[in-house]
This record gives sequence, C-alpha cells and structure tokens, in this order.
Amino acid sequence: MGQGVLIIGQGTDPHVQRVQGALENLGICALILDPYPSDRPCKIAIAFDEGQCEFQTACPDVTLARQDVTAVWWRLKPGPEWPNQSAETLAMQRFSEREWQHALEGLEAVLASAYWINPRRADRRARHKLVQLIEATRQGFTIPPTVIANDAEKVLQRVRAWDDQAIYKPLSWYFPPPDKILYTSQIDSQFVKANAESVGTAPGIFQPRIEKAFELRITVVGEAIFPVKIESQGNRTTQLDWRRDYDVLSYALFELPQEMAAKLLRLHAALGLIYGAYDFIVTPEGEFVFLEVNPLGQWLWLEDALGIGVTGALARLLGSSGR
Repeated sequence: MGQGVLIIGQGTDPHVQRVQGALENLGICALILDPYPSDRPCKIAIAFDEGQCEFQTACPDVTLARQDVTAVWWRLKPGPEWPNQSAETLAMQRFSEREWQHALEGLEAVLASAYWINPRRADRRARHKLVQLIEATRQGFTIPPTVIANDAEKVLQRVRAWDDQAIYKPLSWYFPPPDKILYTSQIDSQFVKANAESVGTAPGIFQPRIEKAFELRITVVGEAIFPVKIESQGNRTTQLDWRRDYDVLSYALFELPQEMAAKLLRLHAALGLIYGAYDFIVTPEGEFVFLEVNPLGQWLWLEDALGIGVTGALARLLGSSGR
C-alpha cells in the first residue's frame, strides 16, 4: 500500500465511514484502525531495532507502515460493554481496553511526522471543562456563573444566590444502563439538601439556568466554521438539554457576526484543536454564552439536515497533508 490516512476509531461509526468514503473519493487510501471489532481484529506491531522504531498495522487485509501514514484522525470512542459477563471476563475486557489505549496513545510519538486531527495533547487538554471555561474567558467569551464542587453547602449557597433556578451537569460522560444518558438537569435548594450525599460523591458542574432564545452548534474544522441554529425552546423536553429528543428539534444555517467568528477561531487556536464542536446559548438579548466544546463532537445529523460541508472539509484537511 502507498501513502494513506490512518483513522483510529470504530468501523461501525457512521462518521468514520463517511470520512473514509470522502477520502476515497479524493483518491486517498484511508485505513480504519478499530481496536474493538466484532469479527476480525486489527493487528499492530511497533518494533524497536538498533535505535529505530517501526510501525505497521493491518486492518484486516490492508497494511500501512509508519512511512506511509501522512495523517491520523483520532475518532476513538469508549469500547463496547460486555453485559452479563463474569467478573474475570470483565476484568479481561478492561485490561484489553487499557492495553489498546496505551499502545494507541503512544502512536503520537511513533507517527510524529504525520498530521494529527486532533493533536493528542490538545485533545486530552481540551476535554477538561475547567480548561474550556478558562480559555473561553481569556478570549473574551461570556460563560455562565459556575461552581464545580462536591461540597453540598457551597453548592447550596450558590443555588440560593441564583434564585433557586440552577442546573447540574457532569464533568464527563455517564451512560447508566439500560442505554440511558445523564443529561443536564434542573435543580433547586431543596434538591441539593435532599441529595447532599450524592452531591458529595464527586465534583459536578452547577450553574444558574440561563434563559435561551435558541442554541448554536458551531463545528470548526481548521479555520472553516459551520454554525447551525438549534431551535430548542419550542418543546419543553429540549428546553434544558436539546439532546433529549432530536426528533422535535428544527435547525437552520446561521451567520456568525464577524467579531464572534474571529474570537471563536482564537479560542480554537488557544485550545490547540483542528476539529471541535462548540455549544453556545444565545439569550433573548442576543448575547452569546459559551457552554463547552467537544473535540469528538457529532456532526452528521446536521450535515444530513442542512448540507453543511463538515465531512468534506475534514477529508480535505486530512488528504492535503500528504500532497
């Protein structure tokens, strides 16, 4: 095989499939390195010999060597769960996932000359909500008043100061079975007092509830910006967290003010990201309020609805690195 793009992610991920197809349409070979396939596992070998490091992967029938990799797209999500398994089997699953994670993270050094989306250090840093809020503030964005704490008394003080209109959201993802997700939740002082023990379990994000006119999902690829208006306030189910019911949402293309776009690109650069999906509230007064950025955020449902060109922009960036 000649030069190509390495995609680290699940072969069943439609985002991975769409970008692989776009690369192939550009005449660029793209190999998917999936550590969690259900049938034929990918194989990797990283060898050190006489001071030299060599890398090769086969997934499952195509081989890509170190010198062939011009770009890497990291799109790896958490591995699948194995329900109803023994403790020994679950321990082996977790061990296998850790081993893959360590090997794949190490490719950042092995494939240092390749173009990475996103650079691993930037990706790991930008995932932290604290970092996001600090950098957004430095770039001049408005953020909600925020307390990140597991101290129920401190949280209670803030919630009361916010007129008992507050929200809670986790610092990371949580998918409790069966197939559920922990969404942004509205809370008040009574809730905090009644759940003080749960609050004390781990730090969480607590903010006042902010009135919304609508919300924005702004996908950034390099310096290309794809802003989409999400009409989340017309249905009670999605007013607090639009992810609760995609079927009742409506979308529209949105033109960002030039100053806002420039500020967003400065934030994108400060975080060191090439790709990022940014979420904003737009208040009835027209103020943009930064919520968060997801370095692995989804975009296909918006591309299918509105025809935005995120897939093509990503494929062109990955493909141009080897030419």
